[in-house]
Amino acid sequence: MKKDLTNIHNNFFLQLLSKKQNAIDFLRISLPKEIFEQIDFDYLDFDKETHILPKLKSSMKDLVVKTKLKNKKEVDFYLLLEHKSTIDNDKPKDLFIQIFKYIFNITFEDYKNNKELRLVIPLVFYHGQKEWKIPSNFKDIFEVDESLKKHLIDFNYILFNTKDNPSIDKEIINNIHLYSGLIALKTIYDEEYKSLLEIIRLFYIYDKFKSMEELEIIIYYISLVKNIDKNKFENITKELFEKLEVEDPMVTFLDAIKTESKIEGEILDKQKTLIRQLSKKFGITENEKTIINNCSDAEKLDNALDEILFAENKFKVLDWLR
Repeated sequence: MKKDLTNIHNNFFLQLLSKKQNAIDFLRISLPKEIFEQIDFDYLDFDKETHILPKLKSSMKDLVVKTKLKNKKEVDFYLLLEHKSTIDNDKPKDLFIQIFKYIFNITFEDYKNNKELRLVIPLVFYHGQKEWKIPSNFKDIFEVDESLKKHLIDFNYILFNTKDNPSIDKEIINNIHLYSGLIALKTIYDEEYKSLLEIIRLFYIYDKFKSMEELEIIIYYISLVKNIDKNKFENITKELFEKLEVEDPMVTFLDAIKTESKIEGEILDKQKTLIRQLSKKFGITENEKTIINNCSDAEKLDNALDEILFAENKFKVLDWLR
């Protein structure tokens, strides 16, 4: 079955950053110190509902971290994940329009409800291969004279680029889950497996083998993207486990990789069910079957299955897969 790498990156990113301590530590290494020190982390919540424009869903994912300043003023950190390995630096308007859409919508919502307007600080997380060249200020995408630029609406974003961010190494080493997750994202396109071995070694050194869920998620992510099966995993890690003198570690670690086949089996069942039900109710073309078979997002497939009962036509069902 064809893997949806976009969805794999998205899910891993959301799992990593949707834990309170991980979100706090990520903001610690992302924000300027003078901003971070103003935040009251006794209040912290997440808005996991996507605000991404439909045409940009193939390359972006968002997460809103909602918190307050120490003066109790509400602030949203609008975090965009840009994971296209070949980002088009010639078309920066997509990024800025997406940020602008969220800022406008949330500000207008506060205005309609007669609430104090909250602060919105955009952050962009990038772990692609190509050099990031998009300007940081909205006004700079316009090729006009400075005399005109100074009158344009403007905002900027804070960029966290895994390729050139030394803070990953220095400031969060005690948060092994976040540290290892960021290293995985940073090196996911590398051909070698040094980062996988380093992540396992760190979990061992910090005595984290007793709680394996976090490490299993990281191994699962790496194995999906890099196509690491059981035999390859054993070959990659054999020497490391011998040095660490870990007794029979393979069963626990391989559970993370074996989960892939279970999940893929569940997705395959959903695809077959959707094709069968659409065929009975509306009829279905070979091209539409291909669209369904190419979708490996369980949530999208579930939404499409839920839609069938009340849908007036099959196109409303298929829209859930886009």
